Amino acid sequence: MTRRRGRMLGMIAAVLLVPTLGMTADISPNAWMLAAPDGGCTDLSVIRQKTRGLATWNSPEELVNTLRTRDENVSTLTAKVEPGYVVKVVVPGRDIDVVFVPFTVCRAMWQEKLQRSTR
Repeated sequence: MTRRRGRMLGMIAAVLLVPTLGMTADISPNAWMLAAPDGGCTDLSVIRQKTRGLATWNSPEELVNTLRTRDENVSTLTAKVEPGYVVKVVVPGRDIDVVFVPFTVCRAMWQEKLQRSTR
């Protein structure tokens, strides 16, 4: 009984907390996150550490434009997803190889994962 209650409590906490992950820095629906190695999403802090000293940026386009004005070698690849698009950014000189994912896509993935886990 206690084990079941603990599991239920954990699922309730996940339902309440998981959709808010990554929202502390930017809660705009236009916010961006990074694709994580486990197939999920993570916040931008990983890449922000590699871009210290640059102007503040909030989108892959702003990051790419900032780096290109500094004459850094930057390559990008864009793919359409619903809703929006994902952007792969590679900057060899800064050891950056990431995929930007719109927050709305990450939120939809979290909700789908939660629905599958409660079935």
